[in-house]
Amino acid sequence: MQPGRARAACATCHARKVRCDVATVGFPCTNCRKAGRDDCEVHQKRRRVGSRSDFPIAMAGGPGQLPAISSANGRPWDGSPYGLDPAQGAQGTAVGATPILQNSLTGEQYRSQFVQFAEHPAINEQPVVGEESFTHVGSGVSNLNFFTPHGSTDGKFPVLHHPSRTMARRIAPREPERVPVEALQLPEVETVDRLIGAYFTHINPAFPVVDEARFLGQYHGHNPQNPPSLLLLQSILFAGAHAFYRETREREVMKAMFLRRAKMLVDAGFEHDTSVVVQSALLLGMYSDDTKDGVANPWFWNRYAAALAQELGMHRDAEHSMLPSNRKRLWRRLFWLLFRCDMELALQYGRPQAVHLDDCDVQPLHTGDFAECGSNTQVEYNVQLTELSIIISEVMRNRFRPRTTSEERRQAVIYGDNRLAQWTSSVPEKLQLRPLTLDIYATHLNLVYNSFLILLHRPLPQGQKEVEISSSTDANICSTAAAHVELLLESSRSRQLLTYLPSNSVNAAFTTLIELTVESRLADRKLASIAQRRYDSLLSSLRQLADTWPQAEPILHLFNPPLGSKAEMHNPFEDGQVNTAASQEPMLDPLLEAPPQIIEEITDQTSQNSTVAEVPDQSHADWRRLWPPGNLQSFHSGTQDWHGWQELYWCGDREGNFIPATSAGS
Repeated sequence: MQPGRARAACATCHARKVRCDVATVGFPCTNCRKAGRDDCEVHQKRRRVGSRSDFPIAMAGGPGQLPAISSANGRPWDGSPYGLDPAQGAQGTAVGATPILQNSLTGEQYRSQFVQFAEHPAINEQPVVGEESFTHVGSGVSNLNFFTPHGSTDGKFPVLHHPSRTMARRIAPREPERVPVEALQLPEVETVDRLIGAYFTHINPAFPVVDEARFLGQYHGHNPQNPPSLLLLQSILFAGAHAFYRETREREVMKAMFLRRAKMLVDAGFEHDTSVVVQSALLLGMYSDDTKDGVANPWFWNRYAAALAQELGMHRDAEHSMLPSNRKRLWRRLFWLLFRCDMELALQYGRPQAVHLDDCDVQPLHTGDFAECGSNTQVEYNVQLTELSIIISEVMRNRFRPRTTSEERRQAVIYGDNRLAQWTSSVPEKLQLRPLTLDIYATHLNLVYNSFLILLHRPLPQGQKEVEISSSTDANICSTAAAHVELLLESSRSRQLLTYLPSNSVNAAFTTLIELTVESRLADRKLASIAQRRYDSLLSSLRQLADTWPQAEPILHLFNPPLGSKAEMHNPFEDGQVNTAASQEPMLDPLLEAPPQIIEEITDQTSQNSTVAEVPDQSHADWRRLWPPGNLQSFHSGTQDWHGWQELYWCGDREGNFIPATSAGS
């Protein structure tokens, strides 16, 4: 072989055993370009580890006792494509055992790698041939950025992602023999097939983390040289179990098993492709339970994914780099999904966001980024929810950040209303709030929108004084948004669709319950009676959400009515007034029909592009006086008029029960 000959080949050319010029022309190679393929990626060579005899391992059992990994065709995988033979897995390493330094650098290589990277000619024109063969040089403050060419091939755009076969090698020790055997195991083939099917039917269309065509091609291809990522597979099974199993106990057991196995692989550094780790962290965070494990919860996984994404440079514009086009689309999609999760968690817990858009110049999400995600992907829903998340993030930062004046907070509310009004006017018709024609994706989008309206317009907690602004308008907005949230959840409950709603639907119900609690204590009988009825309906929806999301259980305990209270609302879905016989089985995209009785409660509904609907006039009320500093233990018993409503907010009754008075509507 001639010295310096380019040996890289794409996976397609390697499988066909033809010459490939990807190392010189970049992606796609000439053969893939002629064939019209845009999935041209470098062929990953089979990884090998050192001889077992060189590394004494304390085995938990003999090799014959270790179960093999099941493949998609029912035959056991030998595990070697993942870099480890299952027979070599162990629960631990013997004391004094020599750790394996896989893909590590010698001292001289380590000392010279920076010089080789900085002095490499035409570094910004060399194609990136693999996940481990590029470096993100960071912003202008980085010294590494100072030593690298910044221009694209035409010299017009900055390039921050550069190929570097030396710089990207792992320096830290990798010890695959420490991976527990359980992490390498999979259920029966039939179970895996069902869970993967449930994932791509119910999860990936709304949260498109995975390229469906690529993953299923690997899964059904049965090619030991190109298997699906084991970490990503365990994460998909984890999310698929959430959608597949209906019985709560069975679902929680299966999810805990897959979460444990995925976390083992993450802790062992088993996966070489950092993008795959970001994908897995997003799935583990989106569908993990945050009430049982203080480590493996959504907040932890979101921050972990954010750190890895920023390390890769997903937050920067890579459009003019030499990254493959499908990799650019994946990165852009992952970044905005990460940002969406980050915003939802910050909104739920009142914590700072990990991703700040002021530090990012990644291009906006567009429909072309979902090309590989499958025909069921809800493109418009994802694009609109991302745009809404950007607005919420900006408004939330201006409205609730520390050391802001009352005037700045007032301007933040006005600015937020204007931005939200502009957004609602651009929402496609199928995603707008129409009670008679609403699918599950429009339901979730409107839940996020209306719950944020309540958070934006309700008074701040105790100790944070504000200027009096449009009190009657704020009251109308909060009351109408609460009515919409209750209606959306009841409609989903009638069609058995609550199990498909994301976890932040629980927080939307929580926010609305607080608002309805205040409204139910008003002296105005009409308003209090309507609020009481909505409150009872919302509790019923929250009970069903608790079957899917255990974090709803503490909220139910907080708002649970006293023993003996029978304040059940009249539900036309349950007494036969609305025909649901044709929809006994759960569906993903049905048309939801709201009962006329509930629609009539939202009187004089505005046009389809209006921000909120109208409710009974409250302009005579001094709404903000009903929200003084207080706590849950100082709630006044009995009802109040609008001039006393502010004293009821952020408070509880004398017994500590934060619930609406049962006599509110009497």
